[in-house]
Amino acid sequence: MSDFRYCVLSLIDYKLNRNMQRKVTRAMPKVPSRRKKANAQTSVISLPVLTKQGTAGLTPMNFRVSAQFHREFKLYAVQHGMSMVDLLQKSFRLMKERRTK
Repeated sequence: MSDFRYCVLSLIDYKLNRNMQRKVTRAMPKVPSRRKKANAQTSVISLPVLTKQGTAGLTPMNFRVSAQFHREFKLYAVQHGMSMVDLLQKSFRLMKERRTK
């Protein structure tokens, strides 16, 4: 077989295979996404939301505390049915009242 004829047949074979791969890819069903959909129902138990005020107008406070203090602070807030933010605000309010007397 001549080199020219071999090149032409190879090119035709390449194009046919490429077209077949496209057809097979298009015919394959889509793989479902692993991400959970927003409206998908989950089996998570919902806990009552503690009193939270709207986040409009709030500014984040970023500071570090020890892991032990964080654990105690959070445990105290949970035991008394309040959020950590509420506990911080009430503690600060009480501290200001004591210092101004």
